[in-house]
Amino acid sequence: MTHKRYSIYANATLDRVLAERLPHGDPEGGARSRSATITYMADRYAETCRRSMPLLSLQSWLLIFDAMNGCYTWDHPGAATSGLLAPNVHDACDLDGTGDKWGVTDWRALVANLASLPFAAQIAVLDAAERFWAMDVQQGEDEPSAADPFAHWRAAVRNIVGKLADDNMHRSSIN
Repeated sequence: MTHKRYSIYANATLDRVLAERLPHGDPEGGARSRSATITYMADRYAETCRRSMPLLSLQSWLLIFDAMNGCYTWDHPGAATSGLLAPNVHDACDLDGTGDKWGVTDWRALVANLASLPFAAQIAVLDAAERFWAMDVQQGEDEPSAADPFAHWRAAVRNIVGKLADDNMHRSSIN
């Protein structure tokens, strides 16, 4: 496997995290290098997000992604969850009608659900929103219908979050 080389700048947190994981803070003093340690941490983060992803409907995910469009989520993780996710979705629905736009009639229940998610699940939702807006999202081939007006987004969203809560209702669109 060919590895891609990156040059990064470590902030105080990354510097501390690496020092805690390398033998006596010395990248030459053990089997793991800085690069390998960062890679393992990224692998664990990705797996934690995958395992913690809440099971939501396509419409709920689209509402969340819409509400999080343009949000700066790189702050301290605690602030990003408690102060950003549920309030942003609430405000998008209450002030902009985003719940109606995406067909989520009980958006207040969604907001309550998001606010009550464990920390890892809230991070997984934020990560999914970041990945949605970072990718070149192409609408799928599924045709919208009265029963599934957002079918053309199903494949793209499923690629990001995995299983959707309403997949069983739309078996014909599962790839």
